[in-house]
Amino acid sequence: MGAAYEAIFIIPYNANKRLTDDGWEFDSLNKLPAEKIDKLITSLELKLIEKYEGVSVYSSNGIKVSIFHDSTGSIEYVFCQVFDLLNNQTISEFCSNDSSLEFFKPA
Repeated sequence: MGAAYEAIFIIPYNANKRLTDDGWEFDSLNKLPAEKIDKLITSLELKLIEKYEGVSVYSSNGIKVSIFHDSTGSIEYVFCQVFDLLNNQTISEFCSNDSSLEFFKPA
């Protein structure tokens, strides 16, 4: 069994959210700005650990981040597995400073 973590999503502001049998799905005509996500990667000191079709996975102390891309390479959403509450606060503050991003933490 893996360590406990808090799930956080970064999605386009005001995206439709729905929980399905396969997990959370998000619908939006907007994509996440790549330069903003690059800033998040830098601020959290994330390192690329794996890349496969449509997903780039980064990790650092206390956090694992999966970035999901569409077929054109645009960023649809970001899934964060947060093991350290300080990272939770950093992500929340990062999203609150940008009106194109939404911090979504499922209840």
